[in-house]
Amino acid sequence: MSGLLFAGELALAATIILFAAHALASFSPRASLRHLVRLGGLAALLLLPLAAFLPSVFVLQAGAPVAANANAAPDHAAHALAWVLIGVAALWAAGTLALLARGIAGAWALAMLHRRSRVHGFDTKRLADWAERAGFHGGWTLRFSAAVETPLSWGIFRPTILLPEVCADWDRGALDAAMLHELAHLSRRDAVSQALALMCCALYWPHPLVWVQARSLSADAETAADDAVIGAGVRPSDYAALLLHVAAGGRTAALGMAMAGRGGLEARIQSVLASNLSRSGVTKMQILKTASFGLGTVLLFALTRPTLAADPAAPQPTPVVGAQPLPTAAPSPQPDAQPSDQPSDQVVPARPARRARIGANAQQQNRTHVDVEVDAALAGANIDQKIADAHIGEKVAAALAQAHIGEKIAEALAKANIDQKIADAHIGEKIAEALAKANIDQKIADAHIGEKVAEALAKANIDQKIKEALQRLETDAPARGAPAGIPDAPGKPQ
Repeated sequence: MSGLLFAGELALAATIILFAAHALASFSPRASLRHLVRLGGLAALLLLPLAAFLPSVFVLQAGAPVAANANAAPDHAAHALAWVLIGVAALWAAGTLALLARGIAGAWALAMLHRRSRVHGFDTKRLADWAERAGFHGGWTLRFSAAVETPLSWGIFRPTILLPEVCADWDRGALDAAMLHELAHLSRRDAVSQALALMCCALYWPHPLVWVQARSLSADAETAADDAVIGAGVRPSDYAALLLHVAAGGRTAALGMAMAGRGGLEARIQSVLASNLSRSGVTKMQILKTASFGLGTVLLFALTRPTLAADPAAPQPTPVVGAQPLPTAAPSPQPDAQPSDQPSDQVVPARPARRARIGANAQQQNRTHVDVEVDAALAGANIDQKIADAHIGEKVAAALAQAHIGEKIAEALAKANIDQKIADAHIGEKIAEALAKANIDQKIADAHIGEKVAEALAKANIDQKIKEALQRLETDAPARGAPAGIPDAPGKPQ
């Protein structure tokens, strides 16, 4: 669906661009500017498919696809529409490949013409004079061929001008005009314009306006080259006569820019003979404006074209698994159930809890087809009832009872005799015995700390030193005149 929408948007955008380019070119009095505008429109058409890789600001939220009913009849209309779209896409691809193959065949034919042609006999000075008057400063090749009847030029990287053999008999003015016309094509890079128009026609070949623009582009290129010849100083009447003479031959080659053909010859002669036309070329600013307009158009189309995006918040429709109700298994009898004479207040459900939940959830809108099928399979298998019949809890309890786990644990503890082993260790007695062996109190008593302190003080003779100091004070006091207020030394008679 997204591809079909993009194809429609592409066709609409191409139509708008082609109409706009044709309208702008119609108001231009100069052939060179008309050619530039048409070329910009065709280049924009080649860039339009790249808009698929650019984000758009207009995103249309599309609902989630509705799941098909498994038992419903197939949609023959949708199937037929899909085949019609495939056929249209194949037809478009076939037309594109055919036109590209035609272009390749034309290039091969020009290569064969170049191979069968011969080298010209003009001197280098004359070639340089032609190139100088035409304003072309690149490399080019000039050859003669008997297989063509009109001068033509082609090539992008190694351009070539091919003249008929009869051009050797032309006078100097006619030969100069023919060479100036073909060199004007090389200077304008019209071979690139023709290749671009061919690719655009191959891509949009079902669109009729593309072919109209391609033919108008080729006609404007010839008219712009004629204007360059007139601008180089060739007399318009002589050049118009040369065009009539060359167009009488009529046979041209594909992809080559022939000097004159029967198509559009009258309009070209009128343009050549007109005296009030502007014959100047395009400026760099005009080229920049045209390129900016084309790129802006493509970006505008990329940003404003609507795109489709699936809505993740959209509710999912409930699929119908089948027309018949799901099979349910009858609950199996419970042989281990204990009979009871008392009436039960509980209501036994008719189905297991999981099957009841399946029936409730199947009505919700957010369930998928896979979930419902899985739940249906589980309900058919009657998993809940089988688990209940297995009596897992009773079997586990019986297995534990048969294993005598409690008795074995008590027996192991009894055999271990932990309390008796702790008592037999005599931890308290061993601690007391260790302290007794250490004899801490006796070692403190044996240290004689008090006696050692007294002995140290006796050795210091502290009392004797104090007495000697007092005696010195008594002896020195009368000699110095003891100041008042100091009492006499004790023991001295008053």
